[in-house]
Amino acid sequence: MKLVIVFLLLASNFSIHAQELIHTLVQTDFEKGYVKDGKKISVWQYFNSKKEPELVINHTTGRVMFISKDTANYVIFKNGEWVNSKLDIHPIPIAGTHNFYRLITDTLKYPLKDFKNGLEGKVVITFDVDTSGFTTNYTIIKSIGGSCDSAVLAAFKAIDPMWIPARIGRDKYQAKFAMGYEFRLKKYDSPLEHEDFKIDPKKAKFLDEFVVNDPNHNKNVVFNFVENSAEFIGGIQALVKWLEKNLRYPANARRMGLEGRVTVKFIIEPDGSITNPQILKGFDRECDKEAIRVISIMPKWKPGTQSGRPVRQSYVIPIGFSLSEHFNWRN
Repeated sequence: MKLVIVFLLLASNFSIHAQELIHTLVQTDFEKGYVKDGKKISVWQYFNSKKEPELVINHTTGRVMFISKDTANYVIFKNGEWVNSKLDIHPIPIAGTHNFYRLITDTLKYPLKDFKNGLEGKVVITFDVDTSGFTTNYTIIKSIGGSCDSAVLAAFKAIDPMWIPARIGRDKYQAKFAMGYEFRLKKYDSPLEHEDFKIDPKKAKFLDEFVVNDPNHNKNVVFNFVENSAEFIGGIQALVKWLEKNLRYPANARRMGLEGRVTVKFIIEPDGSITNPQILKGFDRECDKEAIRVISIMPKWKPGTQSGRPVRQSYVIPIGFSLSEHFNWRN
C-alpha cells in the first residue's frame, strides 16, 4: 500500500504546518490510475502484455467501463454440467491479468528443502471463479510431491483475488481455470523434456504457465501494494514530529524565496531499514538533496508483510517546502 503524506515546512520555525492525505498517480506498462490512502480510487485502466487495453474499471463505484473482447471458449458450469462456451463477458481479475500473474509469482517461491533435494517438475492447479467473482475450489491436478504442491496452493490462497465473473447476456456462470508452475533446478531455455502434461480444454481454461527456479527469487521483489503496509514506528504523528525535528529548509532556497514540492520514492526493507531514495519530481537542487538526506537518515520502520512474511515495499512521500502558511499545492 502506498501512503502519501504532504508536509508543509514553515521557514520561521522549521515546524510542520499541516498534513493531509492526497491522491497520487500510478502508471506502469500494465496499469494506470490513482491511489488515495493506500486504495485504488476512480477510473483505472489495465493493459495486456501487448500494451493493449483489456479492462477499464471505476474502483470507487465498482462500475466496469470496458472489457476487451475474447472469442475463445471458456469452461463454465451451465445447466448442472461443465461445458465449453463462448461468453459475452469473459472472467478477468479486477486488478488486471498481469497484476494477477505478478502477485502469484511474487508470492510463490521454490521450497528450499525441495530445491536442495533436487526435486523439479510441473505443478498444475485448477480453480473456479464463482458468480460473485471469488476464486474457489483450488485443486492440484498435476503433482510433483514434496512441498512444491502446497507452496502453489498457499500462494493462490494467500492472494485471494477478486474477478469479474463470466456472463452470457445477464446470466452469470461459474468458470474453471488452470495454471502451471514449472519448478526447475536450472534456468533451461526450453521446458523440461519429461514434462508433457496437457490440459483438456473441455476440463478447464488454461491461462498460462510460469517457471520457478530460485528458492530466493522473491527476496528482491519490491511490492507496491502489500497486505499489511509498512509504517513509521509510532504512526503518522510520530513521523511528522520526526521530520519536524530533522528537516531543514536550505538557506539559499529560503533566501531566494523558492517554494515547491519534492516527491521522494524509497524502499522499506524487510528489516525496516530505508534504502534507494530517489527523486520522482523535484523543483530545486538543494531542496531535492535535503529531501533525500532526511529520508536517508530515517530510523527503521515496521516493515510491510505479504502472506505473513516481511517484504520489500516501495513507498512515496511528497515533502513540501513553503515560506508561507497559506501555501497551496494546487498553485
